[in-house]
Amino acid sequence: MEFPASELPHVVALLTSSAYPDIQKAAICKYFTPDAAFRHPLCAVDSAPNSRQKILGIYRWYRVFASRVDIQVYSVVFDQAKHLAYCDVFQDLYYRGSPFGPRSTHLTVRLHLRKGEDGLYYIASQHDLYQPDEIAALAFPPLAPLLYLLLRLSTYFCIWGAYIGGALGLWSLGVGRMERRGKLFVDGEQMEFDDTRQFAQDLVTPTQPSFTFNDGFGSAAPQAPVTFERPYRTDEDNWIERPYIARANVAPSVEHPGGSPSHSDKYREYSVLQQHVLFWDRDSDGIIWPTDTFVGFRDLGFNVAFSLLSTFIINFFFSLPTRLPYSYIPDPFFRIYVPTIHKAKHGSNSGVYDTEGRFIPSRFEDLFAKYATPVSSTQPGDTISLRELLRLVRGDRLVADPYGWGAALFEWGSTWLLLQKDGKVHKEDLRKLYDGSIFFEIRAMRKDGRGWDKGWGIGGDGFLGGEKVLPFGL
Repeated sequence: MEFPASELPHVVALLTSSAYPDIQKAAICKYFTPDAAFRHPLCAVDSAPNSRQKILGIYRWYRVFASRVDIQVYSVVFDQAKHLAYCDVFQDLYYRGSPFGPRSTHLTVRLHLRKGEDGLYYIASQHDLYQPDEIAALAFPPLAPLLYLLLRLSTYFCIWGAYIGGALGLWSLGVGRMERRGKLFVDGEQMEFDDTRQFAQDLVTPTQPSFTFNDGFGSAAPQAPVTFERPYRTDEDNWIERPYIARANVAPSVEHPGGSPSHSDKYREYSVLQQHVLFWDRDSDGIIWPTDTFVGFRDLGFNVAFSLLSTFIINFFFSLPTRLPYSYIPDPFFRIYVPTIHKAKHGSNSGVYDTEGRFIPSRFEDLFAKYATPVSSTQPGDTISLRELLRLVRGDRLVADPYGWGAALFEWGSTWLLLQKDGKVHKEDLRKLYDGSIFFEIRAMRKDGRGWDKGWGIGGDGFLGGEKVLPFGL
């Protein structure tokens, strides 16, 4: 071959799809060196004098059990300096006597080429690289689904093994002696340990969007990679005056510095956390009965089963903390007291509410800076997906706080069920959830017949996707 990158697809076709055995043999003799080697998951030929005759036998066997072989070479990469070529190959094998259709497999072929005295390239070794399930489909098709399942189970085994190993200090950040660490080579040169850390930092730092990283604040440390992964937002004060100061009765954001004016003006005597739960105080007496919780969830469109579950969780766990400022005797009716709702603030939370129930704008903005996918390097994300919400819950977890973990998972899960649109929760909807104004909006839309076209479920309020197509809700 004079130009392997362009000629190899034709060579592969001659080797596998030839119409006559003589053509196949001629291709082996023309393109392979006499001492060529061959590796396949099911067979191997070592380099030896005239070893290409054994390779010919393997290729002939392909055509013995497969009456037809269709080959497509999608791409070829040739490294001229190292005399290596890689072919991305898809093949369909038609087994003789099989009542089923062709067996389709995908493989990568690694070829080591040798330049002859005539200046042409010859194949010195061939290594066929199959995935385990692909080779199972080729050799014993009924085994392929089982192997596919085993590979997925093995993935979870690796993940849990990594967690356990990290917990034992076997492979975690900053743990281990120098000789236990792998060597890092860049452009053929081994980097020293300090260079390796700098190299890792350089990989992370340029990807940080400009609205979250400012060297003047020193908000990220090289020895703490998590500070690069979850950066602060540092430009909120361009829109919100002193965003780090908690607001007692308004929930502002960069997009809405005034919060929800009509809502906050109406309930200005209440903290933002109290405003968040006022929707369930139906008679405005400062007490939320279990029946209030159930009716409130039904008004938001949740089904009976989820509303009952939510009523049990919320009133059972939040009643006592809000009752203690009044009495050490638990409330026999599991009522929740609005004036002391801040006492129900649990651990492992986002920190958007402070311990007195005020709203901290900078913490709300940081939530999206840390976990939402940015729109660009200068514009933060304004939506957050379920996967990102789960990362948020995981990132906020505190040690020895199973109650807080469960509460956060329930709250964020319910939020996603209520607010998601096309798999994402929008920032403005989440802001209005914090101050509770969106609950009143949802109830109003459901009562006037428009329905709530967000949230999860098929047919909720008659919506399938974003279109109201059913005359009823499910």
